[in-house]
Amino acid sequence: SFGSDLRHILSLGGEARRGFIKYDLTFLPKDAKVKKALLALNVKKLDEKADLHYVAHLIRKRWHEAVIGPLGGFNGTDYSNAWRPNFPVGGEENWEKPRCDGDADRVNAPAAEFKFEKPGWMSIELTGAVQSWVSGAQENHGVLLAMAHETFKHAKEDVTAYASDYPVDPALRPRLVLVLEKSVTSIAFKVDEL
Repeated sequence: SFGSDLRHILSLGGEARRGFIKYDLTFLPKDAKVKKALLALNVKKLDEKADLHYVAHLIRKRWHEAVIGPLGGFNGTDYSNAWRPNFPVGGEENWEKPRCDGDADRVNAPAAEFKFEKPGWMSIELTGAVQSWVSGAQENHGVLLAMAHETFKHAKEDVTAYASDYPVDPALRPRLVLVLEKSVTSIAFKVDEL
C-alpha cells in the first residue's frame, strides 16, 4: 500500500514491503457456509532468485489505504496534517507495534502460507478466514501479505502484482473467489440517515 499515492501495483518483499487487502462481505448472511475462498492475485513479475515464501495474517485493526502507514492503519503521526486526508470513519488507530506486527494488530498464526511460483494468476486459500469474517467470529479487517522470512534489500521488490486500483484492465485486479455450500439471499445495502 502506498496510501493516497496510487501506483496501481502491489509490491511485496525486497524492502520488506507488505500488502494489505480487504473485501466487504457484509452482503452475505452470517449463517452462509463458505465451502472455498481463494484470494486471486495476478502477478506481473517476480524475482526468481528471491525467497518467494509468503504468509497471510488476519488483521485485527481498522485501516484505510489513504492513511495507512508504518505506525497505524488510521494514523495521525505518519503524515503531516497539511496533506493527510480526514479519516473516513472514527479517529486515529495506531498499530501496537510498527508495521502491523503486534498481537493486537494481527493474528500471529498465519491464515495461509504460500509461495509465488511464476507470473500470471495465483491463488491463496483463505477459506477459514473468510468463514470467520462471514460468521462474525473474527472482525473483517482483511489480510496482511508479508514475506515468511523478512529481509531488507534497499530499493528492491521481489513480487509485483496488479492492485485493486489498476485502471488499464480491471480484469487483472485482485479478486476474492467464493464457493458457498448453498445459494443465499444477499443482504441489501442499507444507508442510515444522519
